[in-house]
Amino acid sequence: MRELALRLQTYYEAKGLVECDGWDPEFIDPDFVLAYSIDDLKRAERDLDEVNRCLGLIGAYLFAGGANPQNEKDPNEQARLLVQLNELPLFRAAKARIDADLQKHPPEPHAPLRSGWHR
Repeated sequence: MRELALRLQTYYEAKGLVECDGWDPEFIDPDFVLAYSIDDLKRAERDLDEVNRCLGLIGAYLFAGGANPQNEKDPNEQARLLVQLNELPLFRAAKARIDADLQKHPPEPHAPLRSGWHR
């Protein structure tokens, strides 16, 4: 804990920052301190951007599939959206986990699979 306090003090001094009032390193439980590298944070930001894109494409996929009955449907729109979704690594990983789970625990016969997701 002393090492953490010294590093923080060095950082504050180097940046010309004032240490937060009421913060006492003696009362920090190291089991609850989380530290991330810049690379970890950049990777998390990329993943969040990809998840945001994925959710947008899923919404568009559902919308193109009939969620908007007044709109004229493009018969190829869902196929194009599915191709875009499958280009996203996080979507492929999530789909692989779902597919593996369906293999282990198949749905009941009265619960059909949604056709678009399993092409």
